[in-house]
Amino acid sequence: MRFIFRHILLAFLCLLCVHGLYAQESGSESNPCIETMSAEQRNLLPSVEEGKIIFNTTSGCLNYYQNKRWRVFCEEKKNVDQNVVYDEKTGRLKYMMNGQWYEFDIVGTPVQTTTAEEKPETDESTNTVADSRITDECQTKPTRAYAGRDLVGFDRVELEGNEPLNGKAFWQILKGEGGQFVDSTVPNTTFAGIQGTTYVLRYNIYTKCDTFFDEALIRIRPPCDPEPSISFAGIDQLNVTEAYLSANNPKSGKGSWIIVSGLGGKFDNPINPRTRFTGREGETYILRWLIRNECGVTQDDVIIKIKPACSPVPDVAYAGENQIDVENCMLVSNNPKKGTGKWSITEGGKGRFEQVDSTHTRFIGMPGKKYVLRWTVSTKCGSNTDEVEVKFSASCPDEFYDTRDGTKYHGIRLAGECWMKENLRYRPEELKNYCYDELNYYCNEYGGLYPWETAMNHENKESSRGLCPKGWHVPSDAEWQHLIDSSTYAPKELLMGGLTDFDVPMGGSRYSNGKYFNRGEYAYYWSSSSGKNENTAWNRYFPNKSNTPDHHATNITHSFSVRCVKDDD
Repeated sequence: MRFIFRHILLAFLCLLCVHGLYAQESGSESNPCIETMSAEQRNLLPSVEEGKIIFNTTSGCLNYYQNKRWRVFCEEKKNVDQNVVYDEKTGRLKYMMNGQWYEFDIVGTPVQTTTAEEKPETDESTNTVADSRITDECQTKPTRAYAGRDLVGFDRVELEGNEPLNGKAFWQILKGEGGQFVDSTVPNTTFAGIQGTTYVLRYNIYTKCDTFFDEALIRIRPPCDPEPSISFAGIDQLNVTEAYLSANNPKSGKGSWIIVSGLGGKFDNPINPRTRFTGREGETYILRWLIRNECGVTQDDVIIKIKPACSPVPDVAYAGENQIDVENCMLVSNNPKKGTGKWSITEGGKGRFEQVDSTHTRFIGMPGKKYVLRWTVSTKCGSNTDEVEVKFSASCPDEFYDTRDGTKYHGIRLAGECWMKENLRYRPEELKNYCYDELNYYCNEYGGLYPWETAMNHENKESSRGLCPKGWHVPSDAEWQHLIDSSTYAPKELLMGGLTDFDVPMGGSRYSNGKYFNRGEYAYYWSSSSGKNENTAWNRYFPNKSNTPDHHATNITHSFSVRCVKDDD
C-alpha cells in the first residue's frame, strides 16, 4: 500500500504543477513548474514563491514549497501495474489494480513537515505508511491488518485475512504472475494461481487516515504425496520468564524450530514441538515452526515475550528449624535485606502470631496440634517462601479420675505424648478380665489382665479408645515403638524405679488355657494394632532382666496389661 500513497501524492503535486503552469501562461512571474538543482543551490535561493516545485538532485526527490517550508516527496519504483487518474469533478484520485478501480479522497493540505534532506517516514515495525495526507480532522485509524498463515495449495487456497472493525480491506499481488482473487475485497477470499508459482500477497486495511498491511506467502504447486502437515506454532506467550512451546506434532514430515527475530534465545531441543525456550529478559522473539518433507515445507510463527528484569529480587526465605512436641514456640526466621517478611499458617487451623511481620516472634497454638507455618519474603518483583513444622505437646494432667469407677490415675509426658503412669485397673462386669492368679490385690498392684477384644472393647481400629477412660486410647504398636526409640534414657529406665517414672511393673500374663505366667519377670502390654491375621494382635513385652523390650504378634485370647495414651486435644 506504500507505493499507492506515494503515487497519489505525486499526482496531487502534478495537479498543483499544472495550476502553476496555467498561472505562468496567464502572465504570472512564477518560476517554471519544475527546475533541477542540488540541495545546496535550493538553500541559496534568495526568495521562493509559494507553490514552487523543484527536483532535488542531491536526494533524488521532488521538493514543493508551501507555507514557508520545503516539503519532500520521494517515489519508489514498484514492479506493479498501476494507473492513477484525478477526477476534477469529485476531487478524488482513482487507482486501478487487477482490473478494479479504488477511489481515495484528498483530505487537505499536508500537515507533516520535513527538511530538504528528509524522506517520508515508514514504520516498518507496524507495517504502516507515513501518509502526508493526514490532517487534524482525521480520527479513525484502520484495524491492524493480519494476512493469516502462509499457505500451500494445488491450484487455489482460501486466504485468512482478518475482518476489519474500522476501514476497508483489499488484497493485492506483490509477486507472481497469473494469480487471481475471486473477490479481492473479501478477507477470506479464494485465490487461484498457476502451479509451480510462489506468490507474495499483501492484505491492506485502510481509512482516509492511514493504512495497515500484512503479507502472506502462497505457493501453488503440483500435487505431491505425502504433503507436509500444516504447521501450527501454538499461541503467543507474553511476559513469561520462559516458554514451553506448543506446536503441532507433524503426521507427515519433520518439524524444527528457528528464531526469526530476537537475540540470545535458545531451544532445549529444536526438533521437539513442545520444547522449552529461554531468552534474554525484556526481549521479544518471533519463533517459526517449520515442517518439511520431500514435497515441500509449511511454516507458522509464534511471538514469545520474555518478562523484563525486575529489581530488587527478594532474598531467599528461611523459616527456621522444625519444632516438635513443644509447649511453647518461638519462631526465628532470616532477616531479609531485600524485601519484607510475613508469617502465615498453611496447615493446622486456629493459631496466632504475636507479631506477624517479625523475624523473632512467638506462635501460640492448640496443645496436641501440628502446624505448618510459612515465612514469605516479598518485593514488587515476587516472593520467596519457606515453611517450618511446629507440633505442640498435648496437655498432660498430673492426676485425673476415671469417672466410671472413680479410680485415680496420673499422667506423664514422654516422647511428646501423654501416657498413663499406671496400668489400667477398670473391670467391667460384662467383659472378660482377670487379676493375676484370681487374686484382687494383684489387680491393685499390677492392674487388670485383658483379652485383646476386651482391651479394644470389641473395636477393631488402631488407636481406638477401647477400654481406656474417655479422652484416652489404646496405643498402637507404632506409638509403643516411638516411646522406646525416643526415650532420652535406655529402655530399662522405663521399668519400675527407672529414671523416667514410667514404672512398668512385671505383672505377668494369663494364657488362653487359664494359666498365669511370669509375674515378677515379664510385663506384657497390648497394642491396638492387628497382627498378621485376624486371630493375632501386636503386643509389647518388657523383660525384667534385659535391656531389650520387643514385640510379637500374639493370639488375641491371651490376657495382657493395658497402658493408655491421651488423645490429642
